[in-house]
Amino acid sequence: MDFSLTLPDGVRLRANLFRQRCGLSLALRLIASHCPPLGAVLIVGATGSGKSTTLAVLIAAMNQRRRRNILTLEDPFEFLHSSAQLLIQQREMGQHFTRFADGLRDVETIQLALRQGT
Repeated sequence: MDFSLTLPDGVRLRANLFRQRCGLSLALRLIASHCPPLGAVLIVGATGSGKSTTLAVLIAAMNQRRRRNILTLEDPFEFLHSSAQLLIQQREMGQHFTRFADGLRDVETIQLALRQGT
């Protein structure tokens, strides 16, 4: 069972309660009080679950507030973005590149994606 809790002093913890051979065990880790400035965001879900729409809304919000570079690799383009604060580069499979992983389904592909994102 996964859950989070806040201690009286405001410290937040992520907890995992699980069974093992000798009974119940509890794993705890501290939750940082601020979001880290760097990291990877994975937007995952089944076809039709709103991944592209979610990503488009995030890009639109960031485009009003941040000066960054965004590169999208798409098959096909769904939402066309115009740069405001962001420099947005949209590339479409077949026109700008030949292939990409259709999802992260195995450990090797996930590790490669994480290395490329750092």
